Amino acid sequence: MNLSPFWEGRRPQVAETGHLARAHAEKHMRWLNDELATRLFIAGDRYTIADITAQCACVLGKHTGTPISAELGYLTQWFRCVSKRPSARA
Repeated sequence: MNLSPFWEGRRPQVAETGHLARAHAEKHMRWLNDELATRLFIAGDRYTIADITAQCACVLGKHTGTPISAELGYLTQWFRCVSKRPSARA
């Protein structure tokens, strides 16, 4: 919200807060990328609510200026995989 052009003029924005939040999200995406190096899904060998929650967060990030970095190959691969699921388009 603090860096999104969508909210400009609609809500007070604090750029410093937005930059801190983005850095926090990017740190956690790097962590998750490393975790996904050893498995297909976040909580193990099957699709769970952990994947659904993270997928929603990644979609939100994509639309608010914090997309998955191209250098995060495992996270990118995971996101493509879970996004192909029929439930992802429901």
